[in-house]
Amino acid sequence: MMFLSEGTRSISGLVSSFAYSLINKTHMTKTMYDVISPDGFPISCEPFPTQEEAVKYAFQWCKRYEQQGYYSTSRWEKIPLEDLPENLDLVPVTVAE
Repeated sequence: MMFLSEGTRSISGLVSSFAYSLINKTHMTKTMYDVISPDGFPISCEPFPTQEEAVKYAFQWCKRYEQQGYYSTSRWEKIPLEDLPENLDLVPVTVAE
């Protein structure tokens, strides 16, 4: 009885490993880009397909703060508008197709 139980666990483990490997090989991924705010969260709900589109959107996003002249972080730090783009991070994100 013990032998059957151990064998079942190991066969189950092999099947799980194989399925995981098969899914990863057949599942296509692509690299997209997120722009991260000074507060550490993405400035858009969806990542961008190219770096150029991400940068273009980042400059549009910065324009939202033109009237007040600065971006205020959650820690009450004021980042002057002219310094805001350099305080954003462009990060690659791997997504499933």
